[in-house]
Order: sequence, then structure tokens, then C-alpha cells
Amino acid sequence: MHQSSAMGLLYDRYSAIIYGIILRIVKSKPIAEDVLQDTMMKIWHNINTYSPNRGRFVSWMLRIARNKAIDTIRSAKYQQQKNNLDIEGQIALPQKTQFNPDTIGIKEMVDKLPFEYRQVVEMAYFKGFTQSEMAKELELPLGTIKTRIRIGLRELRKLVKE
Repeated sequence: MHQSSAMGLLYDRYSAIIYGIILRIVKSKPIAEDVLQDTMMKIWHNINTYSPNRGRFVSWMLRIARNKAIDTIRSAKYQQQKNNLDIEGQIALPQKTQFNPDTIGIKEMVDKLPFEYRQVVEMAYFKGFTQSEMAKELELPLGTIKTRIRIGLRELRKLVKE
């Protein structure tokens, strides 16, 4: 398989789910499209660093996408673009590419977690909050947030393996 067709296959198979995660964080279609392209290139250039021993391939890619999206919203360029873009119509995804955690079972599994773990996992992975932002929002110590995320992810792994 040629590199270009392998890249195309990777893009065709995973771009919709990656775009969905990015859009949930950046909340702007044009910015999400740019971040998607950057993310796909980063995945492609770093694919040799993926290790199956550390998790599923799709989880590895979603972690890269989430980190890229968070880096983007923290950047000054994003803040400027956000102020310049028309807000109307930028949050909804077209039905064809919409990421819905329910369709791949992630949201269903997260919903099985006890509230204190579910809350921080949803904030971190579906809403793009950092641990510091969660601590401030929930008025909890940072150490408590870190512990809840660690336990929540451990419990989520158990659910995935069932």
C-alpha cells in the first residue's frame, strides 16, 4: 500500500470521530477543520510511536486530537479568531460527520461510572477542561481532581474490557 493511500484510509476511517472531539472543544467549524488537519498530520508523522501495549489505536489518536484542540483554544491566535468569527451556526455538526460518543459506546460506559468520577471524566474528555479548570469550577483541591480522574479512567478501562 502506498503512503498516500494509507494516509487516505486513516483519514477516511477516523477523521469524523477526531473532528467531533475537536469541535466539542474549539466550538468553531473552521477552527476545528484546521485543527483536524494538523492532528492528522501529527498522527501520520508520529505513527511509529504508537504502542499497542499502552492502549487502543483510536484512543491514542483521540488523545492527540484532544491535546491539539486544547493547545489551540489556549493560543492567542484562537482568541483572536474567536472574536472575529460569526458565532451563529458554528456549534452544530452536519449529521454525516457528527461525533456521538453513544454510537461507539463510550458515553454509555462513562455513564456507568459513579457520579464523582463520571463528572471529571466528562469535563476532561468531552468538554476539554484542564485539571486546574476543573478544580476551580468544582471548588475542589487539584489533588482530588487528579485522583478522581485516575480512578475514573481505571474504572472505565475495566468497563471497556468487559
